[in-house]
Amino acid sequence: MKPFSPPMFLQRRHLRRLLKVVGFSIATWLIAAALYLVIPSPIPDDTSIIESLQNGQTITRVFDFGTFFPVNDRIYSDQNMKRRDSFIMQFKIKRNSTPGSRTLLFGGYADGILDKIFATLDSSSSTIKTRYHNITLGKLDGTKEKVSPPIALDIAVGGKVDLIPARVGTADTALLDWWLSHETTTLKFRVRSVPAEKVIEIWPDSNYRRQATLDSSKPLLSISVHDIDSPHSFIFPRSPDSSSPSTTYPIRLVLLSFLVPIGAMGALLVGLIGAIVFGIYHLLFLVLNIVALGVVCVAIYGIYWWIKHERPRMSVSLADVRNVLDTTLADVRRRNEAAARDQSEINLEAQDPSSRQDMDNKTQGP
Repeated sequence: MKPFSPPMFLQRRHLRRLLKVVGFSIATWLIAAALYLVIPSPIPDDTSIIESLQNGQTITRVFDFGTFFPVNDRIYSDQNMKRRDSFIMQFKIKRNSTPGSRTLLFGGYADGILDKIFATLDSSSSTIKTRYHNITLGKLDGTKEKVSPPIALDIAVGGKVDLIPARVGTADTALLDWWLSHETTTLKFRVRSVPAEKVIEIWPDSNYRRQATLDSSKPLLSISVHDIDSPHSFIFPRSPDSSSPSTTYPIRLVLLSFLVPIGAMGALLVGLIGAIVFGIYHLLFLVLNIVALGVVCVAIYGIYWWIKHERPRMSVSLADVRNVLDTTLADVRRRNEAAARDQSEINLEAQDPSSRQDMDNKTQGP
């Protein structure tokens, strides 16, 4: 007969390999989690951010929602707007063919790969939404101030979540939250140009309408337009009204992109094992209950069968009582007589031997 051999995945060497892989995965995940928690978040200064923008790089800026779109603003009181702690925008400068002319692109934060994934999953939209608006930064003609109509853009939003440590900067927190949720909302902006001051500003539609009565209102971006040979100057609101992501944000994003799916798989596996153990426990509890119920039923049936077929005679007659009493009284009399005989023998043995001899002679006679 061929000996029994366990399945391949239950063999000892395969189990050792599996345990090594699981242990290595857990250790790697814990190390990545520790790095994610302790890595610092140094914020770059605005000078380096503006230099990057002037050099044609795309920069990301995170703005405080409550500062630029107050909760009590009538403009948005009747809209179902998704309010979060921050909203995220991107800015980029492109050079035009006309000397001294540049184009500023601004709009909602976007991730090309994620946009393509979500566009593929969303069957209702066949194209990716355009989140950018263009402004020509050329020579400002005339002297009259100009204000554009409201510009509606889909803007990424984010806020504080439990997966992001509290010590992480506001910009990193909003960006990481958006990476997890990919949540956007529609916001409106206006472009204001003042030729006399050679200034172009981007305002939230909320604050622009209220700037006459709100001294602390400020634009999202103020651009000073200079001559052809001089680069334009850009001014963003300072922290905490706006900030840029830290230099370690890409590292933290890579760590989070590793931790979240692996952690979710681990949690799913633990939940599955827990559900199996819980199911086995309930199954055993059910089996024990069924066995206990069966034992009780068998006991009840046994008692019923005994009463029906082999129960003792329960009725008692007067003759039975008399017989019991007579037997008891006879036993008592026998015990008393036996006790009396024993007592007389003890008394005889206690008497003097000569007296006992005389008694014997008298008893025997001449």
